[in-house]
Amino acid sequence: MPAHILLMGIVIQHNFIENHSTTDEVLSEKAGVNLNLGENRWLGLINLASIINSLMVTKRNIYKSCNIYKIMEKTESEFEVKEGRTTIAVPHQGKRITFVAPNAGPSTYDAVGKEIDSAGLLRPTFAETVSLVYSAAQNQCNKYAKQVIDILNNRWFWGFNAIRYEPKEGAFISDRNRKDVYVPFGFKTGEQSLDELVKNPFVLALAESEEGAEKLAKIVKSQKKIPYVWSYEGVDSTQNRVSALNSGGNGLYVDGYCYDCDCGCAFGVSE
Repeated sequence: MPAHILLMGIVIQHNFIENHSTTDEVLSEKAGVNLNLGENRWLGLINLASIINSLMVTKRNIYKSCNIYKIMEKTESEFEVKEGRTTIAVPHQGKRITFVAPNAGPSTYDAVGKEIDSAGLLRPTFAETVSLVYSAAQNQCNKYAKQVIDILNNRWFWGFNAIRYEPKEGAFISDRNRKDVYVPFGFKTGEQSLDELVKNPFVLALAESEEGAEKLAKIVKSQKKIPYVWSYEGVDSTQNRVSALNSGGNGLYVDGYCYDCDCGCAFGVSE
């Protein structure tokens, strides 16, 4: 047996097992540390060590939040990061969706899309990006969540939804999962109340559900902004546009007539 292990056993025997020759008391108990080890003190100590070790490796998620360690239940706003190939998993439509960091861009819609394609990832839809931003907004002590919010506030997110506007009809929204979701003209554009935002047919189509629209409203609240919807009230000829999400000044913008610029970003989605 190695000498250091033997020495440690002698120390434990002296402090926790045997009675002192002068006081006839166990030194640890005399110092106020009563471990209730029972009649067989070595066996009791081994059992106690086993319990402590089990507690230390128990499968609970411990997150560091603002320099305070908290044991947190998994919630709908969970923002789970795995590093190596850094992935960010967030809840989306009753499941979990995984994004890959770093983000693509900033660049044009086409360039960011091609960068995501070349990485073997999927282009995120507007609704998927809303879920990412929503979860980031609830977890802003996480460095990756901060990066997401920084893009929202200082650049913008491309939503890979193609939007085709047709005269006297409305908007036809397509993405990698859907084709030509029809929204007739008549929906409100410009500044919205939160209630108007979550009920706006154009927003509901881009966000894919009431849940997605509600997440947008919560992002607005977290950023203390006024929501705006940028889109056409009508067109004289076919117009092809893409979607985007950004926050600037006092507004958070659901953009449905974005054409192109070189400052958009996106996080690719892992299949």
